[in-house]
Amino acid sequence: MTCGKCGYYNIEPDNFCGACGAPMEGNYGSGPIESPSIEPVDAVKRAFLNYFTFSGRARRSEYWWFQGFAAVNGLIGIIPIIGQLASFVISLAIIIPTISLTSRRLHDIGKTGWWQLPFFILVAITSTAAWTPVFLWGFAPESLPSWGLGVALISMVTMIAILALWIIWMVRKGDLGPNRYGPDPRQAGRQETEDAPTDPS
Repeated sequence: MTCGKCGYYNIEPDNFCGACGAPMEGNYGSGPIESPSIEPVDAVKRAFLNYFTFSGRARRSEYWWFQGFAAVNGLIGIIPIIGQLASFVISLAIIIPTISLTSRRLHDIGKTGWWQLPFFILVAITSTAAWTPVFLWGFAPESLPSWGLGVALISMVTMIAILALWIIWMVRKGDLGPNRYGPDPRQAGRQETEDAPTDPS
């Protein structure tokens, strides 16, 4: 169901828009206190229908089911020619919804979606620093100079720590009730979410 106020697509039976809190079909608060987890097909559908929606909040189930879809797409890429072509096209198609969905997931834990930028920059820097000595001197540890081995190990540990922090954020339960980014998507049927403020950042 598409919100007539902000255009956000909501999976029924939400009574209030998960992005702006506006009532859906004039039904005020008759829904459940906490709606059930989003199903896999609904999660993928919602991600594509909200392709350019960077405001509002997203539940853990919505985020991780879509990540599962992306992982399956990666497995399709193992199939020669047809699978690789299909996987490449799908990979291009899911870039923007992945960013927008991740923004909404970060909003759900009270963090700005801009956290994605330093995360990707740090991962790019640490992964490059970790693999550059290996490409220059080979995979055997004895072929690496001591400083090169040190750089590779430190960079690898740093990258793992960054990825671990990111996973912790993504599996963290969202803020209970409305926050500055919008109403609680798990409590879409509560009337008090109607007037919750939203922050698109």
